[in-house]
Amino acid sequence: MMRGDLRAAFKMIQEHSETDGVMGVSCFNLNPFQALMHQGPYLTPARPAAMIVIRCDASRSIGYGHVRRCLVLACQYKALGLDVVFVMRQTLPQVMDLLAGHGVELVSLADHDACLDFLLSEKDRIRLAIIDHYEWGISVEKHIFGEFPLLVIDDLCRSHWCDILVDQTCGRQAEDYRGKLHNPETTALVGSAYTLLDPVYQEIESSGDTRHVLVSFGAMDTAGLTLKVLDILGPVVQGKGVQFHVPLSSASPSLPSVMEYASRDGSYVHVYTDLPNLTDLYRTCGLAVGAPGTSLLERIYCGLANLTIVAADNQATVGRALSDLGIASCLGSFRHFDPHELIERFLGLLDTGPQDGMAKHIVDGRGPVRVVGQTLEWISPVILRQARAYDRDVLYRFQREKGARKYFKTPFPPTREEHDAWFGRVMSDTKIDLYIVEWHGCCIGYIRLEGVRTKQISILISSAFQGMGFSRTVLERIMTDMPYSLQADIHPENRISQALFLKAGFTFCGGWTYRYDKPVS
Repeated sequence: MMRGDLRAAFKMIQEHSETDGVMGVSCFNLNPFQALMHQGPYLTPARPAAMIVIRCDASRSIGYGHVRRCLVLACQYKALGLDVVFVMRQTLPQVMDLLAGHGVELVSLADHDACLDFLLSEKDRIRLAIIDHYEWGISVEKHIFGEFPLLVIDDLCRSHWCDILVDQTCGRQAEDYRGKLHNPETTALVGSAYTLLDPVYQEIESSGDTRHVLVSFGAMDTAGLTLKVLDILGPVVQGKGVQFHVPLSSASPSLPSVMEYASRDGSYVHVYTDLPNLTDLYRTCGLAVGAPGTSLLERIYCGLANLTIVAADNQATVGRALSDLGIASCLGSFRHFDPHELIERFLGLLDTGPQDGMAKHIVDGRGPVRVVGQTLEWISPVILRQARAYDRDVLYRFQREKGARKYFKTPFPPTREEHDAWFGRVMSDTKIDLYIVEWHGCCIGYIRLEGVRTKQISILISSAFQGMGFSRTVLERIMTDMPYSLQADIHPENRISQALFLKAGFTFCGGWTYRYDKPVS
């Protein structure tokens, strides 16, 4: 498979990430094992028996929110060639269709006990269990802890017993969980840097036209807020050319009343059911009225102006934090918000629109990659092995990937003849060590060490696997295991690599040069 085919397969859209430097991976079915297919047996593993299990639920009463944020992680893992299984109580047909549309397996069981039994019965296959469920608390976590690595997603600041805690609440601090994480080795990933933003929104930008208004209180809108907002704002916008856009699930209890309202005033209220995502609406609309859940973070990322009404207890902290920052105006709880205040703030935003640039400081789109990167060595160890003759072809593909040599002293990709000559010289030179980086049975990059007492180090990770910490892992391993001092030449504009090597313990020596002197034992 040539590079053009790889690019088309991946549709990679995250251009810069904080560790390896190029991109994350979007939700698609072709995985890096298929995209990097090679005749060598080490790149064509059988379908892995290991799996990632996600435990969450969706229903008319709790909506789709837990499923949608877990699906973002599921797509990241699937893109890496891993099997992902959602374990849920019997759920809505709309949710089943949503998961099937992303190629994710669903195990639907009768109750919580049956779901727990399934996890324990499959413990030998599970490489990571993800729990996003308010009814599965610390007692269940403690029961299964140690059977497999456990990642818990929360936004209520509860007590937990897990390996990794993810709380994407804006403004959340690790200190908020002091005394609540009962495994002393828990890694807490908290704050908006870990927002599980679906990669489909990374290239979406609002039109800024505030006459197109998104009204979104979740797929289910069990509180009936959509109709309430339309009743309040409808008379106010008469003659102003405003169009309301309302996405709902076909299973929503609010749908019949909203449809009836739209049939009376169909010229300016548009209802959409069972949309796979809101990309088109985020492009069209410049202003949104909705709940301050994960979808609010999507809206501010895409550049909409926002008014929020808290529809559930877990949204209150986000609503207050973003309101305090001036990014999204929060009117408080749906139980007692002031309709006159809603009208006043709505009309204000109708005229002024969003404040450009503020949202990207809150949500940068790399949250899913950061979370997944923390789990990869649990799923499969990173292996370094000596390069062999049959590695020549896959290393050539890496060299030809777009942007792979951007910061090299010779930035142009080599021809086939040039690469073969380079590979032959490297393999025959006793002063050069060439190591292949493998993960989950797949070649994902290489490390070159050249020299005698001080080794010149160069690392290249395939773009499909960048941004997930592999460079950091292999660099730290080389520094720990090899008896050499190291030197790296890093382009002055390659900020990501500079940060990587400095954080690992290298010292900047001027120009392109960074050096690590091996401590004397």
